[in-house]
Amino acid sequence: MRLKLSSLLVIIFLCFFAVSCDSSSVDGGPGTPLKVYVHGNIAPYDTLSDAVSDIENIDWQEDSKKADAIRTAFAIEQVISHLKMSEIDISFGKPESDNDIYAIYLNYFEPKEDVINEADRQSYSIISDDVSLNISAKSSIGLLYGTFRYLEHLGVSWYDPEVITFPEHLELRKVWETTEYPKSLSRGFWLYNQTPLSDEYLLWMARNRLNLAGHSEGNYAKMLGFKRWGGGHHIIQEVFSEDGLFEKHPDWFAYNGGVYRQIPKSGTYFNPAFGKQEVADFFAESMLKRLTLGDLADHDIVNVWPADSRQDLFDQSELALSIGNESDNLMLFYQRVAEKFQRAYESGELNRQVTLAGISYFNTWKAPINGFSYSFAKNSYIHLFYLNERTWSSPLYEDLEVHESNRRITENLSSWSAIQGVEFGTVDYYNYSSFSAVGLSDHLNFQETYDSLGSINDGLVAYMHPLKTNPGPRRLTNQLISKLTWQDTGEVNSLTISERYFNDRYGSYSDEWQAFYKTYSDAIDNAKEMFAEDSLTYHLFKGIFWGEPWTDNDINIIHQFRTGGLQSIPVLFQNRNLLERFRGLDESVDMLNDIVFRSERLISQVDDLNIKNNMSHDLIWFKATYARYLLIYYISQFVELKIEGRDNDFLISKIQTEIDFLDTVSVTDDTLSPVNQRAFIVFCRKLIE
Repeated sequence: MRLKLSSLLVIIFLCFFAVSCDSSSVDGGPGTPLKVYVHGNIAPYDTLSDAVSDIENIDWQEDSKKADAIRTAFAIEQVISHLKMSEIDISFGKPESDNDIYAIYLNYFEPKEDVINEADRQSYSIISDDVSLNISAKSSIGLLYGTFRYLEHLGVSWYDPEVITFPEHLELRKVWETTEYPKSLSRGFWLYNQTPLSDEYLLWMARNRLNLAGHSEGNYAKMLGFKRWGGGHHIIQEVFSEDGLFEKHPDWFAYNGGVYRQIPKSGTYFNPAFGKQEVADFFAESMLKRLTLGDLADHDIVNVWPADSRQDLFDQSELALSIGNESDNLMLFYQRVAEKFQRAYESGELNRQVTLAGISYFNTWKAPINGFSYSFAKNSYIHLFYLNERTWSSPLYEDLEVHESNRRITENLSSWSAIQGVEFGTVDYYNYSSFSAVGLSDHLNFQETYDSLGSINDGLVAYMHPLKTNPGPRRLTNQLISKLTWQDTGEVNSLTISERYFNDRYGSYSDEWQAFYKTYSDAIDNAKEMFAEDSLTYHLFKGIFWGEPWTDNDINIIHQFRTGGLQSIPVLFQNRNLLERFRGLDESVDMLNDIVFRSERLISQVDDLNIKNNMSHDLIWFKATYARYLLIYYISQFVELKIEGRDNDFLISKIQTEIDFLDTVSVTDDTLSPVNQRAFIVFCRKLIE
């Protein structure tokens, strides 16, 4: 069973840690009691091992009593294993005397009301003094989150799945009281691969109180509180490309350009006629088969995304135009489908409530013009804003007069937030194909942006494509998401999170390394302008991407991107410009070169192997990002000389050197999703052929 394998790995790791760790630096600290007891209700099981070993043998939804007992036993095991690593004498059971004993109690109390809301279900309270600690919750998942929060309060951190970081001393006898609940109900990452995450990765996320990770399946994931999240653009295409469907019902498809548009089985497609009741009914019936017995049978949240780009891919029939804009039509479709899902759940056809997740992406960023109120059942629908066009030069809501991209986003968000009856969430783009080898963390602005979004983040907060092995600076982003998405007593903010992160990982060098992080983050705050929508990259590669020839004006455009400052940038294929203030490419190259030089020099002076290793993980990112910026710097010169008809062969070897490095460096292709982060290498090679 997966759990037994996972438990074995944990035991092996704990033994290794106990042997390799200096016992004088990790202990119970002054005033540590001679004996610690942990107790919680694990009935009907007699022992912790009996409970935890039964995880794969029960029906997690039907046998809730055993499921709660297993989760409670697992929480108790987590407390015991972590404190034992600090050489504390701890065991399961109730204390028999008060002589130098410390007691930890884990209890959940099911509320009298029939239905508990999701925020209460995940919440917990912790009260401790010098003789005991009580963790209480309204559900066993709240109890588990409270357990991890308690360990975190003691000074334990989990920055990577395979590493547990301890403070010098664990002080149990702390007087502390807190009640905490999630500000964002779902927190984590968007993944679209079909390979389930490992138990170790899921446990790392749960320890950080994250609960959303794509294809997290099985009872182990359920025990840790995960919601399985899937779907995407392919869902609609799969349903409406069914053989013979277009011939039978051509009016179910988009009327665009004077004809009905059949949906192919792959590639770009026009959307179905979202405004038709029959279209929603057909789609819902097809999806219910998959949600009950098919490939989506274990999913809790399903993304249903239309084809959406800067092209017009929506129905323009008289019916569609009478309903409103693209978002009006799409929201009507979503409401009809969500109603079908909800009725199936209430009738027992679906064994769980499934949340349909809609999207704002390109054309669908525009709020509905006729729909000001919707009647979605609670938890049946969530509308997600994918922030694919934001600039990173400042917090999302700041300096909007010089950040047109962010101004458009915030204006649209304001219009959407006025709509009644819809739950919202956001998905950010720290890591997708355009940002390969660029370690965007947004740690300087994360809290300000998160707080400014307010209720827009209530339902869900996630980012695209977490990394497999070396998150680099995004380790700090993971900490910010895991902690700032919870409402606590006020002791947690971006400054305290960052201070602890740098102290834990870099010790006496924390101030210097934090300064490197800041400079690095500043240097790449123009990542959108360099690599993503309407970027320098788009202009340099427009011949390869779209067959568009360069013109003399492209030299001026290249200079705009290299110089930076406040610039009016032409938007390709649209008769408009985009006003943005950003850091110029040349300045970024200089800053990144300086970071690589100074961080390498500092690492050479560090004796502590653990700190040196942590720094080296970051240095790989510093070097890769420098290479990515240097590559586009050389290509800018290459293209400019080519337009002018001057010799540019001397740049080919420089370009090739950076390509070769990026082709082999580990961080170029290190995502858990199968997103293609090597495409830019292919394009660069093609450019210099």
